[in-house]
Amino acid sequence: MKPIYLHFYHAEFDLLSDRSIRQFMKKVGTAVKEAQLSELDDFIFSLDLEYALKRSMQDRLKNASQAVPAYYVETIKKGSLTAWFVVGVGLIGVLVRDSIMKVLDDDADREAVLERLKKFMKKKWGHSLAETIGENLSVRELGSHVVVDDVDIRQKKSKTVVDVRLVTVEDDSDAPRRPEDTPESIAREIDDQLKRAGGSTRDGDG
Repeated sequence: MKPIYLHFYHAEFDLLSDRSIRQFMKKVGTAVKEAQLSELDDFIFSLDLEYALKRSMQDRLKNASQAVPAYYVETIKKGSLTAWFVVGVGLIGVLVRDSIMKVLDDDADREAVLERLKKFMKKKWGHSLAETIGENLSVRELGSHVVVDDVDIRQKKSKTVVDVRLVTVEDDSDAPRRPEDTPESIAREIDDQLKRAGGSTRDGDG
């Protein structure tokens, strides 16, 4: 199973705040986790097991997923935004340890499901998950008016790369956004406030 890398690029993030980065990472994490759960749900419900067992496996996986990282950060560069994330595989470990081994009492069932999982990971998980992640990212904002402009999936020898190009879309109904503070703009604002304060003092003295 080749690792999946997410490569994000936004050409116009000249000043990207830590808050914006956190918001972006949280929304990406949500999209990736939903894609992982969706793929594993499809696997679970394709199994030749009683429905109650499949629901129990699904519930255990979903509950445990909150504590499993959706991805690991390899690189984030500010200026323009360039970010590389590696999609985690922890949910598969949860499926094995917490769902398959604890829900299925019959050894033959366990063996059959584990064999199916090995084939699923080798033949389907990587490319199918990459496509689902791309689809999930395409339909949501990833920051303040930041949306996906294009998604391209590249299969390389050692990894699958999901290239995601981002753009900022302005909404005409929104009020103008305050420009980002800079040392120069704050210095000018201080000077303006001092001038106003000085004028008010002189008016009061008169």
